[in-house]
Amino acid sequence: MREDYPAALNAMAWFKAACLDASFRNGKEAVELSTKACELNHWKSPRYIDTLAAAYADCADFSQAIKYETQAINMKDTAQTLSQKDRKELERHLQLFKDHKPVRDDFKRNY
Repeated sequence: MREDYPAALNAMAWFKAACLDASFRNGKEAVELSTKACELNHWKSPRYIDTLAAAYADCADFSQAIKYETQAINMKDTAQTLSQKDRKELERHLQLFKDHKPVRDDFKRNY
């Protein structure tokens, strides 16, 4: 398996979970793709788990979204792996899920 395969799965999952254009969103596929990315990465990436949470939110399963977002935020390596800006983004996502709202992304930032 190529090292970048989980990252590609995660990127596709994020697009399917968070795209502003509803015709591109598919929460069920996003859950499948992001779960696979997390498994291949051995659940070590808070970003991949954040994507899984966003996918569940797109399916309106906010209890699962909150569970996984909380897991991503509380991971031991989150403080060292993510910038303060990125950690705040995860916290913003958690608040959206608590408010029963999905994440939407305009994809204007550089990845």
